[in-house]
Amino acid sequence: MALHQPLRDAWTRSGSMLCAGLDPDPARFPAVVHGSVFDFCRAIVDATADLVCAFKPQIAYFSAIAAEADLERLCAYIRSEHPHVLLVLDAKRGDIGSTAEQYAKEAFDRYGAQVVTVNPYMGTDTVEPYLHHPDGAVFVLCRTSNPGSGDFQNLRVDGEPLYLHVARRVATEWNEIGDCGLVVGATTEDFRDICEAVSSVDLDWFFEEWVYRAGRPNYQYDWKVTGNRPFTTTLTLKQTNAVPYKMPMQIYLFGDGLDSTVTVWDSLAYQQFQF
Repeated sequence: MALHQPLRDAWTRSGSMLCAGLDPDPARFPAVVHGSVFDFCRAIVDATADLVCAFKPQIAYFSAIAAEADLERLCAYIRSEHPHVLLVLDAKRGDIGSTAEQYAKEAFDRYGAQVVTVNPYMGTDTVEPYLHHPDGAVFVLCRTSNPGSGDFQNLRVDGEPLYLHVARRVATEWNEIGDCGLVVGATTEDFRDICEAVSSVDLDWFFEEWVYRAGRPNYQYDWKVTGNRPFTTTLTLKQTNAVPYKMPMQIYLFGDGLDSTVTVWDSLAYQQFQF
């Protein structure tokens, strides 16, 4: 199995569920850094290999500076020197079947990745080339934490948000074709809902150990609606934690056919929003 067993082995070996992202931007390199993009990333890899379960190079950071050769060298280095750390190519590909076949060759044959991130928007046939590859597996975009994530992911389909439909399709149908995982923003409030939708495992231990170990965010809120259509909704949020959490929150506004979703970045102890 290209994903599940190697990932479990990596968790056991490292005692960690951390994944180290490799997004080299030379404009942000410290002044003490000398050498190529490959040298910079290799130093990070060597320094963290015993602490992480996976490395995740982001392909755009390499291709934007014509450093694809550095990415090839880096992937080959990881596979040869740290073979027990999972190699995930973050590409978020999504295209028609024949083009997807070429992207699959790029990820698995050229770069030697074990897993590639893909976009499910175009459907099953655009993901199948990755799953049919003998050495390939995918992480499928499901629920992300960027500010605009709710524009489509929160759309209601048969009474549920679209991202839950994606999660179930991947966990059942697509996972029967090949090894699949989900990309779920751990900062979203829906993280647990997705986990429970695709797994029969008791997840209490996971959330207590990995999500809430540092404590839970606690909120007090108040809201009021003023004016006639269009209404103005004023929402006041107050965190009661000693140290405020910095995380995006999805807020659902619904009623009278005016359902909508907004995302607020709750980074202060007290904030007020108007919609």
